[in-house]
Amino acid sequence: MAEPVEQILSQARADYEDHAIQVAGIVSPEQMLARAGHALTTPLPQAAAPSAEFDLIDLRFILIEMARATGTNDQLSVLRAQPQGRLKALSIQKGDADLSTVIKTATDMGFYGADGLTIPLVIQAGARLTIADTLMLDRASGAFLINFGRMEVIGGSIIGAGTENANIPEFRPFFTTLGTGSFDVRGAVIQSLGFGSAPAFSGFAAIEAGLYRPEDVSSIQDTLLRDVMSTQFDGLQSPKIAGSIFDHSSGNALELRQTQNAQVSQNLFINSGGDALRITHGSVGTRVNDIEIYEAGLNGIRVNISSHATRLNDVTIWNAAKIGLSVDRSDCVAISHVSVLFPGQKGVSLRRTRATQLTDSSVLGSRNAGLFVAEQPDGTVLTLARNRIAGNRVGISTAAPAEIHLDANDFSQQFPRFLKGDLSGSIATLTANLTGSAPLVLQAGGTDPNLVPPITCTQAEES
Repeated sequence: MAEPVEQILSQARADYEDHAIQVAGIVSPEQMLARAGHALTTPLPQAAAPSAEFDLIDLRFILIEMARATGTNDQLSVLRAQPQGRLKALSIQKGDADLSTVIKTATDMGFYGADGLTIPLVIQAGARLTIADTLMLDRASGAFLINFGRMEVIGGSIIGAGTENANIPEFRPFFTTLGTGSFDVRGAVIQSLGFGSAPAFSGFAAIEAGLYRPEDVSSIQDTLLRDVMSTQFDGLQSPKIAGSIFDHSSGNALELRQTQNAQVSQNLFINSGGDALRITHGSVGTRVNDIEIYEAGLNGIRVNISSHATRLNDVTIWNAAKIGLSVDRSDCVAISHVSVLFPGQKGVSLRRTRATQLTDSSVLGSRNAGLFVAEQPDGTVLTLARNRIAGNRVGISTAAPAEIHLDANDFSQQFPRFLKGDLSGSIATLTANLTGSAPLVLQAGGTDPNLVPPITCTQAEES
């Protein structure tokens, strides 16, 4: 007999409380690596003798370069956050630098204090900065980090520090990689970064734009991102986010925009202010595997706006304030071994998504519909196989769902409401076979298929 819904939800709450205690105790890269259960992954970057050339440059030139890729939102706030109208940034023009070299150079120039670096730092294309200790960025002095070159944080930390900025109280330091820049962040702690509404200043951001792409793939592994407003990857090819913790993000904890073949695996998302994971704006071929999400302020996972061929496997989502898993206008999404537990609204919401499958999953304790299917183009077939739908306010709610194929789904603990919407007339057919021993097809009207572009997935992806 299936485990009672109340027992599963109770265990999920206990897991959340256990994770919260453990994560709160992590304050150093060493503790993060200990939790991950291994030392720094190899191969490590080749150590290079410091050879960097430094210069002071006009900060406005850097903001112009950023504006080409990201727009101008919040740029005035960045300028106003600089003390006494200062318009300078410390630039690594070329060569290799380590953190001690940066600190010495900044100190000699009068740009380092008790709360760390007091001036923006720029890594130019062709330069490399390696951090194996703690880089503090002074909030009160308007410090931040921009990377057009190569950034390696290996067993180190980047932390926003100090008191509130006098000119722009909402300003906080940020780390942004742009253009040809790339990074390798492993066994690190990234903390207290990000402000405003522009992706470039969100906290930890990587944005590819322009004619030239980075030579290296960017990745975050075995890293704690705490109190980082949002981690955003825009336009990256094959980025990897693995073995990391996203703790108390005030915005979307991790947002993928226009990425190709991103890999998101073995991550923990806890106490996000927005969506825990958002896959959006044509992020194609994303692979999400073995992640846990607890207490998302909005949705657990949101896949939308032509983010086709997303694969979600082995995922737990507990107590998302809105929808556990939402898919909209994205085709060929494969969802398997996903547990959506106790969401504030719907468990799984599928809108305008073709060639999509939900298999071997559980949707339990939703305070609205366990599964919501709507606005499916006529001719669309949604496959639901070997799922457990139990303890939800309503089992399945629909509005123009087109055709739903049910096979071996367990509705035996979904009393009293099984169906709502334009499939309500099929309640008797469903209740006659609550354990799904015989396949069942439910049909209702769909939307005009001419209102959506042709399906974009290959036959291999559909299967």
